[in-house]
Amino acid sequence: MLIKERVVRIEAAVGLNSSERLTGIFIAGRIPTRRVWMMLALRSAVAFGLLLSIAGAMALAGGRNVFAASAIALVGAAILARVPGDLLARALWGGSNITNAMLIQRLPPFAVYPLFALMPLTQALAELPLYFGYVVPRLRAQSMDGHSADRRCAVGSTHVPLVPARLTL
Repeated sequence: MLIKERVVRIEAAVGLNSSERLTGIFIAGRIPTRRVWMMLALRSAVAFGLLLSIAGAMALAGGRNVFAASAIALVGAAILARVPGDLLARALWGGSNITNAMLIQRLPPFAVYPLFALMPLTQALAELPLYFGYVVPRLRAQSMDGHSADRRCAVGSTHVPLVPARLTL
């Protein structure tokens, strides 16, 4: 009975969706792993569908000045991606910083400092051959000048669905 009262107090203190409570439930097996994976897959599918709809709308809009439309779509996509997540985090956990604490754990300092040099280096070594060896030549072949092709590649693969369909590779 004492344990049950303590559980009730913990639930009241930290909330039903707190990381402390959910960790215990997950370890006990009351939250199936397949439900967690389904949630992650559904989240990715919804985001992909949103990006496809934006890309389709931009392809239907046409026109040669795609930079202005891409910039507007980028701002709109950023707002659509950020605001619902913040509101949901506030509703579930009382703040958007709680989710960061659940996902990102602390690293020891000896592991952090080398990352300042290694992360940009590995990013560049992984992406430069792809961008300048594969993507840029194909963009230049589509009668684009080299500078605009380089700028499009600088945006990164995150926003590829925002590029109009006639510019796809």
